[in-house]
Amino acid sequence: MNIRWICILVVISIILVACQNSPVKNQPIIPSETISESALKEVGEGTILSISQQDEKGLKVYEVQVQTTATTYHLLYDATSGDLLKKEEQREEDNNGDIEQLPVTISEHQARDIALQRVGEGKVTALTLTTDNQYAIEVTTIRRKYEVKVDAINGKISKYKEVIVE
Repeated sequence: MNIRWICILVVISIILVACQNSPVKNQPIIPSETISESALKEVGEGTILSISQQDEKGLKVYEVQVQTTATTYHLLYDATSGDLLKKEEQREEDNNGDIEQLPVTISEHQARDIALQRVGEGKVTALTLTTDNQYAIEVTTIRRKYEVKVDAINGKISKYKEVIVE
């Protein structure tokens, strides 16, 4: 009889310890702007090509792609702590073996501001610099999602699409 109670207490103790050590699912997400700044500090000068928030095996992460003069960096950050989880480098060369430079004059932050100004409110949930020098930006509000394309050369909006979220 005493062994039975001891086993029950051990099982309850294990459950309580596991609950205390489990990550809180509603931890606040670090803003993408903060992650972008961290990524640029990590690689030095560069342009954010894309940033997206994803859920990988229960862990909320940001995937960030940064282009410098000679290298494209793929970075993975924990979205709740801001810790750098992974860093990969890829050297970019054109057909002549020369380093390819992007003729971008509008920064990722400027494109984000242009999209948010057009939408009026919301949170940038994805931002990618496409090969045709357009920032593809997704802005989400409580009831709507917006797809905005901003020209990376002149800052003009080339696409604006509103989708109602149900």
